[in-house]
Amino acid sequence: MRLLADFRYIYYRNKKVQSCYRVMEKAIESGRELPEGFFDEPESKRPSKFSTLNQGLVCMAVGIGSFIWCIGGAYELDEGFGALLVGLAAIFTLIGIGKLILYRVESRKEVRDTDEQTTEIE
Repeated sequence: MRLLADFRYIYYRNKKVQSCYRVMEKAIESGRELPEGFFDEPESKRPSKFSTLNQGLVCMAVGIGSFIWCIGGAYELDEGFGALLVGLAAIFTLIGIGKLILYRVESRKEVRDTDEQTTEIE
């Protein structure tokens, strides 16, 4: 199934590139100039820093909630399944902490870039 999805993605991406080349060829043949940003690749869609914050908080909440649920007696920690749930809770918590650190680093970088721009203007 994954192979089929990959094939469809590559097929339609290739079709899109070919249609772009056809437009370029027709413009060159007719002597028209292409718009300024026609050859530029579109920017990748990165998640905003606030979605990173939201994802981090949700992952931490799921991890901590699962951990409290396991410790609260829902499962014995001596059992294999209880230990597995505690491990999953730890993974979610650590992913959430990592996303919060990423949010903090991006915020500091943005502030630093803004400070550099204001000093250049002065």
